[in-house]
Amino acid sequence: MEKANRCIMAGLKRIPTYLVMLVALIGLTSCSTTYTIYGQDMFQGKNFLAEEEYEQARGDFLKAYQTLKNPDALVFAATASYKLNDLPAAEGYISDAEQSIKETSLYCLRMLGYKALILLKDLKRQEGMEALKVYLDNYRHLYPLTTINEVEKMMKQEKINMTLLEKLIDEQVKVYEDEVTQYLETNTGFLARFSGGRVRMRP
Repeated sequence: MEKANRCIMAGLKRIPTYLVMLVALIGLTSCSTTYTIYGQDMFQGKNFLAEEEYEQARGDFLKAYQTLKNPDALVFAATASYKLNDLPAAEGYISDAEQSIKETSLYCLRMLGYKALILLKDLKRQEGMEALKVYLDNYRHLYPLTTINEVEKMMKQEKINMTLLEKLIDEQVKVYEDEVTQYLETNTGFLARFSGGRVRMRP
């Protein structure tokens, strides 16, 4: 926001001060409204996802993306599409999210996990196993749950139980997201205690 306002003002040097202030205020209000709408749609979509109302969840995530073009929303749209067994849509959303998602995004791990699930469920075994390896390589560095051992065992034996794998990845991703959110918002929780106030994140 600060950068955007500086750009706006840099191009308005010859306009009266009160008009510059008005334009800046409109810009701030517009951005604030955009983020508010995006946040509301994401919040509602996550609630629908938790309630297993996947079609409604996907609709809200796509609305959120149209509002802000944030790839995080596409990651959740892919999650909902996977739950609906709409694998072409799920793979498309994940592919689009990969192009622009930030490495520091809270939802990077979700993207990696669901990419593996989507490819494996779509019977793209080699690609799916490679994606699962990437997920595990990343998750190992994020204070993983002990259930990572079950995923590693499946991969080592090359015997993938999709129902179990989906359950484990869902749990691992949710716990990670909840823990990081709690740490960032309140500086409390497991990560605060274990890391001495530092979150070690590896995209």
